Amino acid sequence: MTMTLQQGQSSADQLAAPRQTGATRNGKRFAIFLAVFLASAAASLAYVYQRPAVYESTASLLVTPPADRAALVAALPSNPQAVGMERHALMTNSLLELLSNRLNQDVPLAEGEDWDVPDLQEMLWVERFEETNIVRLWARGAEPAELPLLLNAWIDVYLKIQVDFQESLYSETDRELLRQAAELQQRVETKRDALALFRDTNDIVSMEREENRAVSRLRGLSLSLDEAREEVVKASANLDTVTRSAARGEVVAGREDRIRISELEDEVAIRRSQIADFRRRFTDAFIPLDRDIQLAFQELESYELQLAERRRVASERAIEEARRELASARQTAEELTRQLSESEREISAFSELFAEHEALTEELRDLENAYRDINEQQVRRQVDRDRAVTQVEVLERANEPIEPSWPNYTRDAAIAVGGSALLGFIVVLAFDFFTRPPPQTGVQALGPITIGTMTSPGVFHEDAELVEETPARPRLARQEPAADPEPEITELPVEAVHRLLHAATPKTRALIALLLSGVSGSELLAIEGEDLDTQKGKLQISGLSHRTITLPDSVQRSIARADFRTSRSGQTILRHKTEERYSLAELDGLISRAADDAELPDAAKIDAAQLRHSYLAYLARQGADLAALQDVVGRVSPSSRAAYARLVPPDGPRPRREITLEYPGLDELA
Repeated sequence: MTMTLQQGQSSADQLAAPRQTGATRNGKRFAIFLAVFLASAAASLAYVYQRPAVYESTASLLVTPPADRAALVAALPSNPQAVGMERHALMTNSLLELLSNRLNQDVPLAEGEDWDVPDLQEMLWVERFEETNIVRLWARGAEPAELPLLLNAWIDVYLKIQVDFQESLYSETDRELLRQAAELQQRVETKRDALALFRDTNDIVSMEREENRAVSRLRGLSLSLDEAREEVVKASANLDTVTRSAARGEVVAGREDRIRISELEDEVAIRRSQIADFRRRFTDAFIPLDRDIQLAFQELESYELQLAERRRVASERAIEEARRELASARQTAEELTRQLSESEREISAFSELFAEHEALTEELRDLENAYRDINEQQVRRQVDRDRAVTQVEVLERANEPIEPSWPNYTRDAAIAVGGSALLGFIVVLAFDFFTRPPPQTGVQALGPITIGTMTSPGVFHEDAELVEETPARPRLARQEPAADPEPEITELPVEAVHRLLHAATPKTRALIALLLSGVSGSELLAIEGEDLDTQKGKLQISGLSHRTITLPDSVQRSIARADFRTSRSGQTILRHKTEERYSLAELDGLISRAADDAELPDAAKIDAAQLRHSYLAYLARQGADLAALQDVVGRVSPSSRAAYARLVPPDGPRPRREITLEYPGLDELA
């Protein structure tokens, strides 16, 4: 062992010198890179930021060309070819001269400088969108505040030229039409005012003669007079009827008199009936002697006299009432006749006024028709002009730009810094190429030296119970490098398991519940449809650890929700649609995906082995002897049981009846 250490020390001394040389060269490389980078970056950034900024401003116009050039001939007094159409081009010298004059007045430059056409031709240009009538105007310059003023003035000058050209299309006929239209409009308004005043003065409320008050009153009086005359005839006939009835002795009375007469007639009939009864019962000699019979005769006489008097008074009263009704009807008819005569005289005067009103209305109608005809002529000629000229509409006015269009300082600065860094790397590579030291000989790298015997740490894997332990073989003091040991599996906290179950899909949740019930990952992949008895809640595990597990109700509900494929005999419940079985890596992938959805730390490391280890650790912390629980968790290797034994409480193992086999929280989350 001592010789081995000395050999390692000598090798380290031989390698120390090259390491020192490498450190020195690295320092030189960094110094060269830093110097080249700083110098290049300073020069390139100075060039980038010393360039003046150029700003751009835009505006948009909608230019509609003439719809009918033939209409231009009819609209213009002369040949349209005589009009200089080049005036309407945005970049013509004539338009730019007008623009320069306006800018010199509204936006003057510094003393001794003026806006001129060549400068404007450099700053302005026109762009037309393909297959549209939209024209984009551009202005470029170093002063952002001047650009919108320049573009807007350019648009105003162009629009002014368009308006002037449209005004030039008006002929003498158009001007005469305008004059006549204005005159007719004035006459129409005057005639309307006069007609309105005439209507108010003479109480003409409607254009229809029959709807005015005088005519309506005359018509109403005529109808009322006819009704009054009918009432006179009815009253006269009623008086004649009442008089004749009274002469014949018939009862002629009103309602109250009729009631009273009816009552008296009833009394008379009663007394007569009594007397007739007396005459049948008694002799004529006895009747004058009986006082009651004589009293009945007296009452009959009295009631007959009252009845005759009531009939006489009622007849006189009815005749008098009929006479009054006839007199009232005649008086009403006479009054209506008088009013109708007055209304006829008024209607005669109204007819003359209404005739005058109709004449005024007809004059107003003629004036309105003439005014309408002139307006139609103007509209037709205006349409002809519109079809013959270019129509311009401002879609967007210019605004002051905020950022320069050129150069892009941020992009160019990034390119400058990146180029400087690249140049520094190139210079460093060139330095290494030209100053490369010759290769050293006589020094060989030594492999790792292992002293003593290496033993593997305790690793708990889900398939540990399927692997037979082999005794460790002694190793030489110096051997080939051994493979890195597997990392130790850690227990997953109960809270993390709860979050995992919450985030998992029903299928993954059922798989996790089986892993937390004593089933290993390899056993889970080998479960077939006939192994799972959902009616009794039994699960049969085949293989080296053959056993039958009684599943808790929570696990059974999870399996029912997962809807595993158990219909085909001889096929595993966990398989693809192609009938291919899942692999252990795919099972671990389902669990890791659920852990990622639950946002657990190190989600990619959570797999079936860790869940089984968490369940075994949960049992061990309760004091369970895993050897006594092989019918639940299967066979656990002695080394693994020894490792889990360290988790058993100090009071030692506990009986199985005191151990809770169901993992906490499954009943709530299943």
